[in-house]
Amino acid sequence: YHDHTVCLYYVNDADGDTVIFNKTANYMFENALTDDLDPTQIPILQTITPKKGRCVLFDGRYFHASTQPTTGVRCVVNFNFV
Repeated sequence: YHDHTVCLYYVNDADGDTVIFNKTANYMFENALTDDLDPTQIPILQTITPKKGRCVLFDGRYFHASTQPTTGVRCVVNFNFV
């Protein structure tokens, strides 16, 4: 719920995408009692495929998740800046 920036550094190529959703923790907190939001129905804002050496920055209040790679290993260094 706190303002912060996420930096993801992709150490290797992988097919386990990072998904950033179009809802924030603040939205969920503010609407928890009035909105009947189904977590499986949150729209996707951006999908990022890990590429070796790529760095992604985004507002950490947005819900985000990784997907499981189908082959190999997904290696990411995650930084959170307040």
